[in-house]
Amino acid sequence: MAALGTALLFFLGVPETWLNALLGTGVLTALSAALLWKPLKNMQLKTETHKVKSDLIGMEFELPEDIKPGKTTHFRFSGIKWQLKCNSEESAGTRVKVTDIEVGIMHIAVVDES
Repeated sequence: MAALGTALLFFLGVPETWLNALLGTGVLTALSAALLWKPLKNMQLKTETHKVKSDLIGMEFELPEDIKPGKTTHFRFSGIKWQLKCNSEESAGTRVKVTDIEVGIMHIAVVDES
């Protein structure tokens, strides 16, 4: 914005010197920062609480090791070491599917084989 404003000043007849370019850009930058500080700050405070949809939800795989509620178990997928969370105790080799995703965490449930 400041660069465009400085260009407009030059177009309107302000002498085109390095000093005028630096002063114009500096002053217009400070002015726009002062004027836009509050609206931009308010925009940052707004958060959205909707769940993010992921392609990983519904993915099925076999457990690499035993899992218990409260015990940390990991699963490496797509270059990421995911922490697995499950509401029941399951043994290694059990077929499970992803029911929810958080940052670095997969919530899983046993797949119904019926």
